Amino acid sequence: MKQFVTRGEPQVWLTAAALSATLLMGLALIMVVLVNGLGTFWPAQLSQFAMNNGQQLLGEVLQQEPLPDGSGDRIQLKVGNRDLYGIDFRWISVADFNQQTQPEDVVCIERMEYGNFYGNLVAVTVPSSSQGEVASLWSQLEQGRDLVAEQQEILDDLVDEVSDISRRIESCQISDHRLAYDGVMESSSERINLKQQIELLQIEFAAQLAKQRQQRGVIERYYAEFEDVNGRAVHIGLANIVRSYQPNQLSVFGSVAIYADKLLELFVGEPRESNTEGGLFPAIFGTVLLIFVMSIFSFPLGVIAAIYLSEYAGDGIMVRLVRIAVNNLAGIPSIVYGIFGLGFFVYGIGSGIDELFFAIACQRQPLVAVVCCGPA
Repeated sequence: MKQFVTRGEPQVWLTAAALSATLLMGLALIMVVLVNGLGTFWPAQLSQFAMNNGQQLLGEVLQQEPLPDGSGDRIQLKVGNRDLYGIDFRWISVADFNQQTQPEDVVCIERMEYGNFYGNLVAVTVPSSSQGEVASLWSQLEQGRDLVAEQQEILDDLVDEVSDISRRIESCQISDHRLAYDGVMESSSERINLKQQIELLQIEFAAQLAKQRQQRGVIERYYAEFEDVNGRAVHIGLANIVRSYQPNQLSVFGSVAIYADKLLELFVGEPRESNTEGGLFPAIFGTVLLIFVMSIFSFPLGVIAAIYLSEYAGDGIMVRLVRIAVNNLAGIPSIVYGIFGLGFFVYGIGSGIDELFFAIACQRQPLVAVVCCGPA
């Protein structure tokens, strides 16, 4: 037992226990994030509540908990319909409603803006020239979304063409400004050719822009009419619908398909609604690109610095300071340095520098005005 203590075995076991506890806590945290985060994308069923005041509520039941005063329970609902209600979530007391049902014909519409819509499909409008024989309103909606997707591809091509023409016009204008800066006369053949190219491109730009406006008008003719549970009408263009489904009629395979589609959108989709919905692809791509770019520059410099410090550098004060700095940089997470830099350079000395240079600029402005304009 004495050798067990003298060899430091208790410290080793304590260290191992602390490491195991840390790993277990990390795994538990990851599991909590996965369960609560990934469960958000599962298509929940919609419940309709008949309130005691005669109104109806429709939404996803998120949680139920006791009231603070202990007089009963309350339910948190995601009611959606932000364009109608102004809020996405609402608490209701169990005592405030007398019936809870799950109607099968309600729909969930994920939109480009205003979040989800929960309600009933009333009518679908698709140009008669492309509308086929369909059995139900829901089938019309699905067919209309397929048709408007084709029209949206045409619009995207027109947008790309307009952007390309705009870049070509800008390139010609920059070339013309560069020639003017170099002293080339406006009557020279080079500048005349550039002016002619710009005029032709502007004519083509106007024509493509007219086609783009016309195509937008075509897309606006594809729309659907909905009503919330209280009969309030909502007009939604089919091009603004990201995803549509009837949650109370979904099978297990249908729910899995929508869940997989939402997960795919999370990783490869573009964000929308001020980064509160949609995907994370720009953030993921930017982070990966930043890591690769930093690695290209930092890896060779780090290897060279390590070889110099270990093989060639002496044991001076400067080398010791560099070793301490390197150890600190390697042992402290970069987010700590980022927070320190934000607090010190931006919120600390940053405002002082701005005030200093702004004050100097204000002091120099009258002098500059007098020098440029001359005395009155």
